[in-house]
Amino acid sequence: MFKIWAILLIGTWSGAVLSAEINLRDLIKNELSNQFIGADISLTSNVEWLSGRVPEQNISVTSVEENGRGEAYFTAVGEPGSARAQGRIGFSAFINARVANKRVLPGAALTPNQFSSQRINVAVGQAHEFRGLILSPQEEITRLEARQTILEGQPLVSSATQRIPDIRRGDAIQIHLVSAGLVVTSAGVAEEPAYFNQPVRVMVVRTKKALLGELKSSGVVEVKL
Repeated sequence: MFKIWAILLIGTWSGAVLSAEINLRDLIKNELSNQFIGADISLTSNVEWLSGRVPEQNISVTSVEENGRGEAYFTAVGEPGSARAQGRIGFSAFINARVANKRVLPGAALTPNQFSSQRINVAVGQAHEFRGLILSPQEEITRLEARQTILEGQPLVSSATQRIPDIRRGDAIQIHLVSAGLVVTSAGVAEEPAYFNQPVRVMVVRTKKALLGELKSSGVVEVKL
């Protein structure tokens, strides 16, 4: 009879520990999901307890911190006033990304065939450094150009791209000089890249005078005097 009770007690205790372990892993995954938005989180190791007394029930997880090497450090807390322990666990955080098939030079217009869609782990390495900036494969890139060199094998990040300007430095333009309801048109040259409805520096060809205007349409800059 004693053996039967012992087996039942051991079985009950083992089941409680297993349930607590499963709950703990779910809590850690949830916390990591909040830090790696949109990533597919997987825990890749068992919990390694580093210090403290491990709680067995009513567990909550606080202070989850990851180190960029695929490891998360956390504190597990039991009921108020009960056990508290610090632990470590391995994890991965995969997202879909565009990865360069070959080098893309600054100023080159981006096209989908320059990249391939890959799953990358943003919990480690260079991908971790750029997490939050990595563009999704669903992102429209045909109106973008490279701001800096994108190396083969690198994920496409927002900081390496910019919108293709509506006019570029050196483009011939028409300058509409507006004053007191009158408009005088003069030939000019763009002194810098610009986008519609944004300020741009231009130069009047005839007088070589520099002016600040606003790009209103393709090749037309309005300057208010």
